[in-house]
Amino acid sequence: MSEIMCPRSLAQSTDAVVLCVDDDELVLEVTQAILKRNGYSVLAATNGRQALEVFKENAVDLVLLDYDMPGMKGHEAAQEMKALNPLVPLILHSGAAEIPEVAIKVTDGFIAKGCDTAVLLSAVEELILKTRASAARNGTDRSRSNSAR
Repeated sequence: MSEIMCPRSLAQSTDAVVLCVDDDELVLEVTQAILKRNGYSVLAATNGRQALEVFKENAVDLVLLDYDMPGMKGHEAAQEMKALNPLVPLILHSGAAEIPEVAIKVTDGFIAKGCDTAVLLSAVEELILKTRASAARNGTDRSRSNSAR
């Protein structure tokens, strides 16, 4: 199996932090391993409530969020995260057969579970770069800290 790397090496040249949220621990472990192998710092949560706590307590550049989780669906966690810090991009990462439109609208992207690793890495990198470029253009602190909000 060949290892896929980020083409522009964003993760290897920055302090990008990705929060991965999935109730399937095997999927969570694999996703974490892919991101770490490609230079990202990774935080993890196994449900929406735990994800919100991690999000509040840590500087996060992007959230990769499962949709179908017990207790709190991915879009519900996304809505609360956007209320805390609307600058942090959220990618819905799901294998659910049907995703409600509200879940798509509240997130910044969608990636199907099981997609090619290069697609996942490209989406993560693209959204982080886009967010950082926008913050630089606007002269705003990209303020990865979510606890102050």
